Amino acid sequence: MTKRNTAEKTKADPITVEVVRNYFSSTALQMGKVLLRASFNPVIYEMKDFTVGIYDKNYELISQDLGEPLFNGALSMATRDMVNYIGKKNLVEGDTLLSSYAFDTGSHPNDVTMVTPVFIDGEIFVYLTSKAHWMDIGGKSIYMSDSTEMYQEGLLLRSVKIKKAGVINEEIADIIRINSRFIDNTIGDMNAQLAAGEYGRKMVLSLVEKYGKDVVDDALVEVLNHGERLTRDIIRSLPDGQWSAEGALDDDGINIGVPVPVKLTVTIKGDEMIFDTTGSSGMTEGPMNCPLATTVSFITLIAKALLTPNYSNNGGCTRPIKYIVPEGSLFNPKPPASVCLYGWSGICLYAVGMKALTEAIPDRVVARSGNDIGCVMFYTKASDGSMSGGGIDECQGQGAWQGSDGTNALCDLYVGDSCNVPGEIIEERYPFIVERYSLRNNSGGPGEFRGGLGVEKHLKALGDVNLVVCQEQTKTPAWGLFGGKPSTMSMITVLRPETEHEWRTGKATDYKLPKGERMWVLTGGGGGWGDPYKRDMEKVLADVIDEYVSIESAKDDYGVAIKQEGDRYLIDKEETERIRGS
Repeated sequence: MTKRNTAEKTKADPITVEVVRNYFSSTALQMGKVLLRASFNPVIYEMKDFTVGIYDKNYELISQDLGEPLFNGALSMATRDMVNYIGKKNLVEGDTLLSSYAFDTGSHPNDVTMVTPVFIDGEIFVYLTSKAHWMDIGGKSIYMSDSTEMYQEGLLLRSVKIKKAGVINEEIADIIRINSRFIDNTIGDMNAQLAAGEYGRKMVLSLVEKYGKDVVDDALVEVLNHGERLTRDIIRSLPDGQWSAEGALDDDGINIGVPVPVKLTVTIKGDEMIFDTTGSSGMTEGPMNCPLATTVSFITLIAKALLTPNYSNNGGCTRPIKYIVPEGSLFNPKPPASVCLYGWSGICLYAVGMKALTEAIPDRVVARSGNDIGCVMFYTKASDGSMSGGGIDECQGQGAWQGSDGTNALCDLYVGDSCNVPGEIIEERYPFIVERYSLRNNSGGPGEFRGGLGVEKHLKALGDVNLVVCQEQTKTPAWGLFGGKPSTMSMITVLRPETEHEWRTGKATDYKLPKGERMWVLTGGGGGWGDPYKRDMEKVLADVIDEYVSIESAKDDYGVAIKQEGDRYLIDKEETERIRGS
């Protein structure tokens, strides 16, 4: 292309601003596709447990792909901290940084973060950052619910150059190889992230060649300023005030049965929102600690979901969002705290934030969802000593909101475009048979608008496997709002054939599941919204016909008496009116 002469005009007109905005959006999406298609790990290419973002020279988000929002919001701080650690002056064209250090990336070591700076005229113009969950990076297990310090959780690499001036640093690559149980998968995923960064670099250089550095830079400034103006205008339309809510995690994985309190206070003042986690637990002994970058990610996600859900996200949208997160707490831990299950704490924080704002924004808040994926990781060892493994995550019921039932069997907002692993992939890649996969009857919280249903998956082991179970809300159901009732809780159940053995758990590391045993993964439903007795009788009848709700629950929870005549279900209107008192 011919480079545009920018001597006479360096400002971007409105049309050019939109061209640049959409070009960067498309580039981020394409970077995500490169990463997905080149990856070796089903957790990435099926579940989409990754994200990609483009950040300006001030580390503000320009655009992102459709990956995990809990990653997206953390990458701005992660990019800044990774670059600051190594020093901007020590970076050159063609470098790519890699980090698995939780207190920079905001995640457990498996969520490896890479940063590729793009240079224009000898200066860094933008950063291309990706984060993806590698199946194994050398912890005491491939995943864990019982770690007590970060050294148990995997190889810790802090802002090392995996690529130097365009050439892969084989010394670092060898360290990664020797610390992984699944070498091919791990190196394949590493190369997929590098490929995404290289694709993005070429696309950015092409745009700048066409429009000139100053015009593109000016357009990006306007894109971010527009996001800020829009967000401030919406906040200004809301009532000023301060609201608080509380929730809890089941436990920290070490002190079983001891709840971990989560509290959030939200203040709206003028055109700003302030989120304060004071009152939440201190750092936990087990791996529930959530590094600050991801805490901020969940805070900004609350604001984004409630304020500008239909507007493309960028760093300008987060400028009016402030936070107070005490150091040395659950949501701002200090090294060497364990962080493997950091995401589960953030999920609870997100739900508590929605609950806190029920009075301020009643028409936008959502009842709590089943809210964490029923996470089961596993690995096996062959006779030759080689190992393989994978993850079996499941969807859950979504919380209801004003005017709508919660969605059934859907990954929650915080994981965005993520999916569960299909049964066909499980049976083709993993040593399991899927014996049953269905919606979970009666799991949605009753309400005028019903909570969505969780799922039930039955798996039979075809060989000896080691399980790592990481599931929350086995003791704390998804709450309803405005009179809506809570949902059925989640659980993992292991059954030994032809015996009375049954083992139920929420968290366990390296549980031995012998060949022939069965594992049931049951995820929770979403909370209900509004008084269940106000639910339309015909909707209750439809739920019974669809086997979402039992006849008994229709009567006990909704006050709707339903009788069965042959293969037909009918409403007993006289009995219903008696029960409902109308």
